[in-house]
Amino acid sequence: MEYLEVQPGQEFNTLQDQFGNWNGWLCSYAVDAYGYTVGEAGTSSDLSSPFDLELLKSLRSQADCIVTTGKTARTENYKPSKFAPIAFLTRSPHSLNEISAFEQPGEFENIVFSDFEDATLFLDVKAALEKLGFKKLLFEGGVSSLKALISQSSNLSLLASISNSKSPASVDSAQTLRGLIGDDIQATIVKDLVTDSSRVIQWSVGRSPRAQ
Repeated sequence: MEYLEVQPGQEFNTLQDQFGNWNGWLCSYAVDAYGYTVGEAGTSSDLSSPFDLELLKSLRSQADCIVTTGKTARTENYKPSKFAPIAFLTRSPHSLNEISAFEQPGEFENIVFSDFEDATLFLDVKAALEKLGFKKLLFEGGVSSLKALISQSSNLSLLASISNSKSPASVDSAQTLRGLIGDDIQATIVKDLVTDSSRVIQWSVGRSPRAQ
């Protein structure tokens, strides 16, 4: 674990420098110390802080495409991003019509994947997006979809931001990972950064059994 000094007002630039370089899938979550991704209200907002928002913005600013599921988009009422197009994975495209990203589209055209096989969904999506020139894919879907993505990927990057702990430095990273994806996935810590109020852990995740 390393201490990350962040100057006031420089959160976006600092986090962009730390986490903006990747290729393929990067999955980002705001979690509590136990790896839970939603709070009492059933959304991630209960667990998020202004620091988490700056992290999300910094990642989106470097992504070629943001990928989410219909369920997540509806629950969080997704808005268009000023940084990159958003790809939505859903078998019910009409269910997205009332979310902000479709009611008030931004400068990027929405992408919808609705005809797919579960067993190869993320392989097919990645291949289709790469044909469009998108190499850096930021996934923001739910935990069940994350596990499906892991099962279909030889390797991906996973970020967990913990901002609601009284002592971020004392958070057990292995416990956080188990709560997020279970204990039967191989994962190796790439970065573990702590600030005065937050902790950001990055793992390299593969399909082989056993987390480390």
